Amino acid sequence: MSKAPPPWVWLVSLVAFFEISESFGGPLNLLMIIAVIAVIVIAVSISHKSEKVAEPMARTKIEKTQSANRTQLKETDSVSSTAPTAKKIANLIPAALSKRSGSVFYTGPSAFETPSKIYILGLNPGGDPVAQSAETIERDIAEWLAGPPKWSAYADESWQGAPPGTWGMQPRMLHMFDRIGLDARKVPASNVVFVRSRDERAIAAEKAELLRLCWPVHQAVIDSLGVEAIICLGNTAGKWVRGQVGATDRFDSYQETNARGWTAEAHRNAAGLSVITVSHPGRQNWISPDSDPSDLIVRVLKGRSQQTQTTSKKSSASELPAVDLKIAHVDEDWRNEHLSRLHNGNGKAAYAAMREAESLGLTASPNTGAVAAVRLHDSAGRYLFSYIVNRADLLFYVRKPALSSFEGIGPSFSRHFRDGRMNTAGEWTLKIPDAATAHQVVEWLKSIELT
Repeated sequence: MSKAPPPWVWLVSLVAFFEISESFGGPLNLLMIIAVIAVIVIAVSISHKSEKVAEPMARTKIEKTQSANRTQLKETDSVSSTAPTAKKIANLIPAALSKRSGSVFYTGPSAFETPSKIYILGLNPGGDPVAQSAETIERDIAEWLAGPPKWSAYADESWQGAPPGTWGMQPRMLHMFDRIGLDARKVPASNVVFVRSRDERAIAAEKAELLRLCWPVHQAVIDSLGVEAIICLGNTAGKWVRGQVGATDRFDSYQETNARGWTAEAHRNAAGLSVITVSHPGRQNWISPDSDPSDLIVRVLKGRSQQTQTTSKKSSASELPAVDLKIAHVDEDWRNEHLSRLHNGNGKAAYAAMREAESLGLTASPNTGAVAAVRLHDSAGRYLFSYIVNRADLLFYVRKPALSSFEGIGPSFSRHFRDGRMNTAGEWTLKIPDAATAHQVVEWLKSIELT
């Protein structure tokens, strides 16, 4: 489609007309008309050529921009499709809890969508569930999704009418974040139980069920964000989380130097996930140097655990006697073989948690037959317990020597484990599908005087 000549063509033509008219010194004649037409034709030709050169260059530039935008969009879509979203995590919260008074999130959605080294878990939201009956978990989720992506309940909320970040445990949490060099708004934080109560005793009757209902949310956060350490506020939260992830290896600690002398502990599981159980900042002033657990957290995050540093030097291959080194390698081989048989994370966590039984005076050894299993002997060499390693779980056995050696052990086992069964050989068995069940078995073993 032809276009009208641009304004500069008419301007050149007009100037040419007057120049030619002046040069002839007289009125317009045929020669002048021909000259003007020639000038217009030449100008239009030049204009069209320049447009033809400029148009492909402009189109190329636009196409490159559009292509870059499409590439950027595809890259963004790719990230969004694989990264966890706040909505996906929120959707894991059980509907059965939606009308209960409580809250879930203590940091904004962006903290739950970005990889994080740590995850903070308290026990449950405090307050009065009757007076705060309108503050339901359902409302908390809706407000969280619609609110700012980056905020922290510890830094940005006004508690009890005080300025944000200044009431109760808020300044103590902010002190810890400052000590470990992290932004409170970028660290995911929640509670192991989402239901509100005045204190722990108020939910004692339903605590076990609430813990079970809420855990899938936390497991999704840990798995999705690549969490390396879970900081648990208080013993109850710490004990539950350790049981869930199979963190039985206690590798570092910090004891307060005040009159109370409370000890914070760091445990880890076979996969290297750490659980740091610290005093609750609602009860203990972390800002005080005699009760600040921040150094323990820093050591764990930086991989500079005191015990790790101490034992790594002692256990170097060059310093160990050859016989001990051989035993260590054999032990590692059969345990690794067992772990490779387990095809899910819960089974592996259960296997790691069962190793705590070896701290009770029991010696572990692999079964010598075709069945992959761990045999547990006491100091007298009696074969008391064992557990078979299946593809998805473990099968625990109370063996005949234990039943004949410890009075009442059978009835005790059946009382503790409703799912326990007696096999045709007269031995008690129990399926161990996860770390929580494994921890219960270990606790039961502790209740028996094995030595």
